Amino acid sequence: MKKAIGILYALNGLSMFIVWPFLILNDQVPELHTNLFYMSFHFLAEFITAIFCVVSGIGLLLKRQFAEELYSVTTGFFIGAEYLAISYYLFSDLATALPVLYMLIGLNITGLTLFIIELEKQ
Repeated sequence: MKKAIGILYALNGLSMFIVWPFLILNDQVPELHTNLFYMSFHFLAEFITAIFCVVSGIGLLLKRQFAEELYSVTTGFFIGAEYLAISYYLFSDLATALPVLYMLIGLNITGLTLFIIELEKQ
C-alpha cells in the first residue's frame, strides 16, 4: 500500500513542477497579470507542496523512517491542493475544464482513501 502512495505522491509532486512552468510559459494563468501578489504566494504554496510530495513519495518507496512521519503532513498539503484546484476548475469554463476536474476528483478520492486505509492499519 505504501508503495502505491509513494508512487502517487512522487508523481503528483513531479507533475506540479512540470505543469506550472508549462502553464506560465503558455500564458494560461490569467491571474498572473491581474493579481501577482496572490499568485506569488500561491506559487510558493504549490512549490512547498510539490517538494513535500516528492520527498515523501520517494521516502515511502525507499522505506525511509522520516517518510512515515512526513506522510501525514504531506497528505494535508496534497488534499488541500486538490480541493483548491477542484474549486478553481469548478468555477471556470466547464467545457474545457471537465476532464481536469474529473482527474482531480479521482486523485483526491484515491489519496484520501489510501490515507484512511493506512490510518486504520496503525
